[in-house]
Amino acid sequence: MSSKGNLSTCSRSANANRISPNDPGIAEHMFYCEKQVKQAIGQGQVVHYQVTPVYMGPRTVPVAYEIQASGTLNGKPGPTGATP
Repeated sequence: MSSKGNLSTCSRSANANRISPNDPGIAEHMFYCEKQVKQAIGQGQVVHYQVTPVYMGPRTVPVAYEIQASGTLNGKPGPTGATP
């Protein structure tokens, strides 16, 4: 399910590795989480995935994203290490 209200702009640092000590890139960025979700789906898990943008002050671009994901396989929690 998607809607126009379900979109947000993110900066490069949300989904990229650091390129210098001053770069705000995050070690476990969105790609890291999305890769785990893809692996869980590939194992047959049903994954419930939620991303919530976090805003600070009057900024129109989120400063962070809270990512939650949980997987189930045959109605039980997904295997350890595969569940995001």
